[in-house]
Amino acid sequence: AKRLEVLALPIAALVLLELASAMLRVGASSPRQQALIWRALLTARKFVLDAASLPRPEPQPFFSKLPSKEELLLRLEHLSGRALLFFADAQTALFAGTSTSAKECKSVLDELEHRLARLEDWAKCSKDLDQEEDVELRWNLFDGEAHGAHGAHGTCADRWRLRAAWHLERSVRLLPAHIVEARCQRGCSALLNELMMTVSISLSEAAVAVVALAERAQDSDAHQVPSLEALQPANEHLCRAEDLADAAGYKAAAALARASRGHLCGLAADELVQLAPKRGRSGSTLHELLAEDEVEVIQSLCDDDDFPEAGDVMDIIGRLSDLAVSETFAALNSLDPVVESDAATTLSLMASGAIQAAVGRLQTLPPPDLSSEECGRAQLDMLSQALQTLPGEGAGCPSLGGNTLLERQAEILAAQAYLAMTEVHLHLNGLPSGPRSGRQKPSKPSKPSKPSKPQWSLEKGRSALHRAAVKVEHDPVVKLLLVHAHLLGAEVQGQEIGPKKPEHSLEELISASRISVDLNQSEGGSVALQAASRETRVLLLESMRTSLRALCTGKTCNEGWKDLYRFALKLQASQLDELILAYDERHLRNSRASDGG
Repeated sequence: AKRLEVLALPIAALVLLELASAMLRVGASSPRQQALIWRALLTARKFVLDAASLPRPEPQPFFSKLPSKEELLLRLEHLSGRALLFFADAQTALFAGTSTSAKECKSVLDELEHRLARLEDWAKCSKDLDQEEDVELRWNLFDGEAHGAHGAHGTCADRWRLRAAWHLERSVRLLPAHIVEARCQRGCSALLNELMMTVSISLSEAAVAVVALAERAQDSDAHQVPSLEALQPANEHLCRAEDLADAAGYKAAAALARASRGHLCGLAADELVQLAPKRGRSGSTLHELLAEDEVEVIQSLCDDDDFPEAGDVMDIIGRLSDLAVSETFAALNSLDPVVESDAATTLSLMASGAIQAAVGRLQTLPPPDLSSEECGRAQLDMLSQALQTLPGEGAGCPSLGGNTLLERQAEILAAQAYLAMTEVHLHLNGLPSGPRSGRQKPSKPSKPSKPSKPQWSLEKGRSALHRAAVKVEHDPVVKLLLVHAHLLGAEVQGQEIGPKKPEHSLEELISASRISVDLNQSEGGSVALQAASRETRVLLLESMRTSLRALCTGKTCNEGWKDLYRFALKLQASQLDELILAYDERHLRNSRASDGG
């Protein structure tokens, strides 16, 4: 009986591994199927651990091809990591193919669960395990999450990515010594390189999961960026991912990991911008804003032995912003855009985004030793560089190659840069041009046919947004940017001179309100997008009240504008659609009156 158990344990483990592998190949499109795969892997782990504790005698010829205990454990760890990544990616096929009905699929799952339950009962009767092994076997796939159509998304998916990296790292450590030695001697091993690349990708996804979990923990306050404590483990994951990809010879993966590390520096700079006081900021130090462990996180991101802990916060923000941009450009320059075209295109987008993020920090917290005009000129120079960095824009930049998703992202980044340029131009136009104080009245342009700088950049941004909307329909990000473009259009109209300019400004706001209402009625989107949508509606209502008040005090004032203004004062931001209906009714009455006249 003992000899039979010694052979049965690895056979049962091997069968369960084959079952899990087969189910992964055909897809796991429901939480029930995912839970069944994970149960099979946990039961296989129990059998493998039990088999490892028993000495295996010389097997009969029929069983001579059974994998060793070490090989079974390696297969188990690798398959567990790949299964968790598969669940998290949510790119699964229909179980059992398209020809199998739902009733037949349910019967197959019922039979598998029945047979698996018998194997689980057998595994429970085997020897007890130590505490660490018992904790591993009790790891819950869903961790109390509701089993539903979206059970593999959100927090669950991030937990799976973190756990997958842990399993895959263990699988590499379990490799036989002769494989590692062969690679060290000859510099090549296809199996080891593939495993190292898999672990590198998993570590990169784990870094994303760490930041995402920290972000979801702060969903109650959508204005907060991920906490600094989450950036340190994410940076460690990316460092290991970069080293493994570089050792395996995958330059593109190593470059992407390096650029992602730069992105973490940008996130740290964003949090410091939010924490820095708006007054007396030049005298603030890190120890006045952060705890000791958070200061250590900033120091690890800067990776500088001469890190000035007592330095000014503005200097630290500038250093982190420089690192975010320089690391991304260093990763981009390390690749050949012809050989690694997809990776080079992605890095170009990341570089442009890093520069635009630095512009946002400069706009939110400008250096105290720079005047408003100097700061605006610096922002325009940086935005021009961001546009030239985009794929297909500047000389030497990689092309998009017909990739729809990359083309959409490039158009969105271009639109953001042009809209930011519009804001800077509007700000510079509002500055006093002479020694006189106070707001200067904008002068009439000498050449009406030539658009002003704000108009030119705004039209370029709108064109980019419309191209992005063609790539992906009903995109909430594009809709929010279109609302922003209409708000800027209203401000551009407000700075120009003309009898119809106030009405044109109101028309821009009405157009923005229509998009905002449509965006509010559509479901989905992240917490940050939903918060941005709410803030946009509040801003639109306030802007329309201001525009209507200007119309009521102007020369073209009539009772229609006054009634609309009184009605707008009674509304809340959630009732923006009612103001649009009132505007349309007024416009319809005026059209009928003009036709009747």
